[in-house]
Amino acid sequence: MKKLMITVLGLGCFNLAQAQDCKEVKQEVDKFTKKETKVGTVNFGKIKMMSFKASTKWLLTVKQDAGKTQIQTSIAALGEFNQALDETTYFYFLLDNGEVVKLANAIPAKPVTQAFANGGALTVFTTYLLTLEPTIEEMQKLSSGNVTDVKVEIPNQNIQSPNVDSKDAKKFRSIVSCLLATAQ
Repeated sequence: MKKLMITVLGLGCFNLAQAQDCKEVKQEVDKFTKKETKVGTVNFGKIKMMSFKASTKWLLTVKQDAGKTQIQTSIAALGEFNQALDETTYFYFLLDNGEVVKLANAIPAKPVTQAFANGGALTVFTTYLLTLEPTIEEMQKLSSGNVTDVKVEIPNQNIQSPNVDSKDAKKFRSIVSCLLATAQ
């Protein structure tokens, strides 16, 4: 009886731990098609208002639809760029275990340039929306360690990478680990 009780408690704790891993993932249902999609978002980097160094903030949205996983990245670069990005654009994740996961852009992306005026100064930046389609093996690698650094490799451009803090790295790992369970 004692062993049975310990086993039941152990399974309950295991299920509770797994449920906590998926708290970063939201399940959305399309009102019209009733299609279910799982989504998790994380920001890498912070925009520093008072700084002499440039700062960047990248948004990563991890989506899963019918087991197919995509990572959509919104990357902002200071300045105006009129270069469309194709499959020769790579996104790198450096993990704390030393492993590097390299994902290619899957869908051609056109730049979106915006300008903001603030205090008499005009700031122009370009946003790139990359779509990455990791395999199950790449998702396993991404869930095996926390991201310590990210980089995007765009031919003929140098874009500053954001600083990745440990809280955001753990959130990203949690999202990928949760979606790995239902990935195809």
